[in-house]
Amino acid sequence: MDHLLRRALFAGLLMATGLLAWAAQASEIVVIESTAPGLEAGAFLDPGEAVSVPAGASIVIVEPDGSTRTVDGPFEGPLGAAAAPDAGSGGLMANLGKLVSEREEEKQVLGAIRAAPGQVAEAVYVVDVGRSGDVCVPEGAAIRLWRPALMAAESETVLTGSFEPVTALWLEGEQFLDWPAALPAEDGGRYAIRLAIAPRPAEVRLRFVPASLETDARRAAWMAGAGCRRQAERLLQRLAR
Repeated sequence: MDHLLRRALFAGLLMATGLLAWAAQASEIVVIESTAPGLEAGAFLDPGEAVSVPAGASIVIVEPDGSTRTVDGPFEGPLGAAAAPDAGSGGLMANLGKLVSEREEEKQVLGAIRAAPGQVAEAVYVVDVGRSGDVCVPEGAAIRLWRPALMAAESETVLTGSFEPVTALWLEGEQFLDWPAALPAEDGGRYAIRLAIAPRPAEVRLRFVPASLETDARRAAWMAGAGCRRQAERLLQRLAR
């Protein structure tokens, strides 16, 4: 009996520790852009923690409620919270902090390398027919296909899912195309998308971003956790402008 009691108490302690950590994380602020020394992008800050942003520097933060704010220097003092902590935001804020940190590390490695115009989708919620992987689209919204400018000749695209294959036609110069109405789009659905001029089909899985996520910061965090990292990064870039 004593052995069982000790195990139960130990399990309870682990659960309590996890809940406390989760609750604390839900009330933290995430830095997503920074030119201030000592305040790196991806850092977690307590709302009551005093920070220093010198003149000429600035930081962009995501607050516990998912809203974003730019703090321009000179600034000294606690950042504060724009809204009361949301108990459901702990995991999302952790995803957001991890995404920002990884993006900053990649910036340092890749430096100023940039893709040619028209070769990388600037729109966030599009299905890139030249790239395989998870693709996030807003729940209930129309879905659009996108192709790079180098593939913008008139051609057909064959989409295959769990239903009969569907063919859609791109006109010359078009980079966007509506998802075919004849092919049901399903959350978690897997599709092979073959562009006629592409060497191989793209294998994609659709993920529907919940309509309950009311801010871009929360959507970016959710997408990062759902496997749509590139899209989440594009959304972060929009937040930091």
